[in-house]
Amino acid sequence: MTAKEFQEIERAIHEDLKITHRGKRGNCFVVHEKQEQSSIKQINFCFGGNDSVFILKQDENKHTIKFFKKANEKKHHKPTNESCAAEQTTDCCCDSIIFKLNQKEGDVSVYLCEIKSSRHKEHLQKAQRQFKASECFVKYFIECYKSYYQKDLSNSIRNFYYYYFYPKITDSSIFKKSETQGNNPQDTVNIIFKPLEIPSDGCVTISAKQMRDFLIP
Repeated sequence: MTAKEFQEIERAIHEDLKITHRGKRGNCFVVHEKQEQSSIKQINFCFGGNDSVFILKQDENKHTIKFFKKANEKKHHKPTNESCAAEQTTDCCCDSIIFKLNQKEGDVSVYLCEIKSSRHKEHLQKAQRQFKASECFVKYFIECYKSYYQKDLSNSIRNFYYYYFYPKITDSSIFKKSETQGNNPQDTVNIIFKPLEIPSDGCVTISAKQMRDFLIP
């Protein structure tokens, strides 16, 4: 995929689905956290001027649909912790989805990003459902693009990455209680945890220089 083809995809996407507001630092996207009580209010993702990037933002009321019953609604099915974590939930989504063109290789990396207040088991299980639902949404988007624009993007997707953002904790006693309590190592497979230092206003900025090491290519 060329940079021109990547730009054509971005231009085709409805404005309601894209993060179009860009900060004063150039190629910077502002992602807001939906939960008001979260200590992370927003993350500013900044990229270099030559980077080819666009970011999607799903609205649960507009861009999701409930296809399947919950585990405890299925007849003769007793839900377990594992089934609840892997529920077939499609009416939820991540905070943002980053599409970044790897210009040298000509393929695209997709980063599903979710902001949480900690790594507690309850937050982690919810994030797993959000990651899965948003990945399904992206695959649906790819099929729709193929149908309407006669261009198959599926072979251009290098990989999906699950990025879990949460406040960095320096107190070891608090870390032990809130970061790891109740977590099963299997629950964290494929999830990339990114602890962030949170300023007083709750607005985190990841500079273009930091971003080069921040995202897996």
